[in-house]
Amino acid sequence: MTDKNKSNILPCVVFILWISLFNISSYAQVVKPVTKSNDNQADKPWVSTGNIENEEWHGFKIHKFHIDKFIIQIAEPKTPLKSKVWVMSIGEIGDGFHWEIDDRLLKSGAFVVAINSYNTYGSDYGLNLMDSVYNLARKKFELPEKCNLFGVSRAGLSVYRWTIRHPERVASIYCEGPVLDFKTWPMAWQPSAANWTELKQYYGFASDAEAMSYTGNPIDNMSIIAKAKIPIRHVISLTDDHDTKIVPNEKNTLKAQQYLKENGHAMEVIITPKDMKVPYAFDNESVRFMISNGYKDVLGLEKK
Repeated sequence: MTDKNKSNILPCVVFILWISLFNISSYAQVVKPVTKSNDNQADKPWVSTGNIENEEWHGFKIHKFHIDKFIIQIAEPKTPLKSKVWVMSIGEIGDGFHWEIDDRLLKSGAFVVAINSYNTYGSDYGLNLMDSVYNLARKKFELPEKCNLFGVSRAGLSVYRWTIRHPERVASIYCEGPVLDFKTWPMAWQPSAANWTELKQYYGFASDAEAMSYTGNPIDNMSIIAKAKIPIRHVISLTDDHDTKIVPNEKNTLKAQQYLKENGHAMEVIITPKDMKVPYAFDNESVRFMISNGYKDVLGLEKK
């Protein structure tokens, strides 16, 4: 081979190697979370979903599988809405706390996708899991870009931090007594000291002082929610210990509502009458809230 031929081949080889490296790099970004943390657990790539178990709940088909240690459930309505409205819930489909919401959503024709990742406390590890489930559900059932989010108590951290990460993917937020600042719970609630230790591990905090200086809590980033004009509905109590002591309203829901109001956006807050327990008398209104906002987004209608 002449020196001239060698000089012609060399640039081609370099180009092919460059393209290969680009493809490998792109693949790595798909299977490994982009988030960086001092905690190896938070950077762990998601593994294959493995086998899907088909179950039934209240007559609805449930597709159940695992990603790492977490259980994912995708519930199909018997008669789906043509718009394929769907709700991503940080919880479990079953006969646990306030199961009536999932039942009514499914009966109304909405898909319900549940992830039992409430004990990831809105960390990037949990948000990456939500990203994976979001993509899987959309691909499998051809669901629209925007979903409604549903969370109770600590799940509020995941609901809101994922919304802040992806405001373009969220049609509405429905929460009950949500945590919007982990400095209020679990940090300030002594009976939840074990949760506080676990949260610091997920976030990669080396100390309480590092956690205190953190500015990524939902309550610190409500400007993104306000700008996106995402419809929000919270249900809280002014008498129950959970909402007044454990997850104090004035440092979570009411503080967020005030900020949004000052920045041109509204949060609907429903206050439960004293001693009212789930199911709430206004559950149908909450279900309509999620379905109507999901429907508006599918049709491309402007929210007012």
